[in-house]
Amino acid sequence: MDAGPHDAPFSVGDLTFVTARPTDAFGLIETATRSSLRRAGIAQSSVITGSFLTLLTHDLMAGKKLANVEHYHALFPEYQLVFLGDSGQGDVILSEQLWQRFPGTLRAAFIHDVVDTPADKRAAYAAEQIFFHDTYAGCAVQAFEQGLISRAGLDRVVAETRAGLDAVARQSPEQEARMRTLVERDAAAAASAVPRP
Repeated sequence: MDAGPHDAPFSVGDLTFVTARPTDAFGLIETATRSSLRRAGIAQSSVITGSFLTLLTHDLMAGKKLANVEHYHALFPEYQLVFLGDSGQGDVILSEQLWQRFPGTLRAAFIHDVVDTPADKRAAYAAEQIFFHDTYAGCAVQAFEQGLISRAGLDRVVAETRAGLDAVARQSPEQEARMRTLVERDAAAAASAVPRP
């Protein structure tokens, strides 16, 4: 998303990751997070961490992440926000709170569905610009349709998602078949996707 809708960004590296992972005195957790991001090809970014106490519940995680986003927005009010999270750590709650707090600043929230959210709930959230996806290709389709990434960016994500399928170990042949089906479904959606006007 850092490249934006035209694949010629005027500013890159202004990604900020808000995590529930706590900070520690030696910086081990943040170092591990940054190492993971570098392995994923993200060389420049900021990381805003959580705390040990907020790991107790999803509501506490969401509250700490919201406080961190509020602090970030106070420092950089000119930036628009795009939120990416998952359905397992309070990120859906946070997405709703972000829309309430920053209605003119938050462009979209993308939630990787790890708990099989029913289709009717996904549709209700989509009406609020909170988009659920099963694969990164699916997320890229949604981002493209929202005008947040270019066609070339969408095509790159689909290609990388397909390529990554062979690199990930699966628990069973059924799990692998399901993932391949989801990726191919989202790749087909990418081929016919149209950005909003």
